[in-house]
Amino acid sequence: MIDNQQVGNTIAILRQRMGLSQQGLADLCSVTHQAVSKWENGQALPDMQTMLFLSKLFSVSMEDLLTGQVPAAEEKPREEKAPISPRQEPEASDAPQETDAPREAEEAEGPTWDVHQIMALAPFASRETIDRLIQARLDRGEEFVPGDILGLAPFASQAMVEKMLCDAIDQLDMGMAMGLAPFVSASFLEEIADQLPRSVLPALAPFLPAGKVDELLTSKPDKKKRRMQIDVHLKLGKKRIDKHWGDGAPPQGERMMMRIARKAVEDGNEEWLEEYGEELSEEELKTICLLAADRDLWGALEHLTEHADSETLAALADKALAAGQGDCAVEWAEHMDAPACGALLLKAAEREEWGVAQDLLEYADSASCRDFLELAAARQEWSAAEEALDHVKREDLRQVLENAVARSDWPLIRLISESM
Repeated sequence: MIDNQQVGNTIAILRQRMGLSQQGLADLCSVTHQAVSKWENGQALPDMQTMLFLSKLFSVSMEDLLTGQVPAAEEKPREEKAPISPRQEPEASDAPQETDAPREAEEAEGPTWDVHQIMALAPFASRETIDRLIQARLDRGEEFVPGDILGLAPFASQAMVEKMLCDAIDQLDMGMAMGLAPFVSASFLEEIADQLPRSVLPALAPFLPAGKVDELLTSKPDKKKRRMQIDVHLKLGKKRIDKHWGDGAPPQGERMMMRIARKAVEDGNEEWLEEYGEELSEEELKTICLLAADRDLWGALEHLTEHADSETLAALADKALAAGQGDCAVEWAEHMDAPACGALLLKAAEREEWGVAQDLLEYADSASCRDFLELAAARQEWSAAEEALDHVKREDLRQVLENAVARSDWPLIRLISESM
């Protein structure tokens, strides 16, 4: 006859020998930790399928497991006592009592498994359990190298294999790519194909959707088509972003996309900014544009400013003018309001950037062009002054003329008279 208490003692000894908590063993057996507790307290027996799994897990025979024949040298005696109901308390004793608090805390948090332990146990566990163990490592910010992913791929779900691969794309070689391709979806391969080294693509070609290889060979990848949304599970993950962020903490509550954008500016990654800038909100875009200007990332700004508002463009144009990037300032002026362009025009004149100023005239308001005309005349920049005449309204031009007459500025009087 099978002694439930003896079987429970055996399971408890073997579990402790492997360093497993009750929750850890429960995860591997796809049962609750309460079920494991009942086994060990002799209140219930595992079913035959679970008993077979336990014999393989503990490397003992079914007979040993049922009769309690564990090696004597490693057996830790265990006092037999009546099972204690969760609502009952043990009898008081003068001797110090061991507390279950540490074990309960461990069971609540679950065990920590390294990747080699997971791979060793994977053939005996359910796919759902392996997925949970992998997810726990990812949640702690721990990544998987391609070799580990290949070892786990036959026992994990397709979605989990893809999630692990997202952090290891840049580490793939041809052999690993060929080995992992059957465990991921065609749509996933299509999405990451543009990010892979060319040396890896021949291994993946048989698994790519029809036409994708032709696209890779004959055309520049369409950024919008392959745009990734930087979803946590498909890209970096919050833990990985925190690790890449460095010592400086980002503003509290900032969106993940914004945090990545800040990091891209910090690292001077113009390619990322050009590709994903349009995913930012209007306020986020303004902040990133100004940060990029401070770091002289003018190439990235050409793309970022396609989605910027007039106020942001005006601030950027000021920075561009100060940095000697007059062409950028003129390009942005086209999308700014006239008074803002006028203010930029006068700043260019004060900096004696006359060529830039003349290009700005067509976007500025009449009053600013009038002031520019007088300033150019005072500096004897007659080419710039003459160009300004075409952009000053008649009433504003009359005022300039009156001022010139009052101070006997005959060269300017002559210039205006010839144009009227």
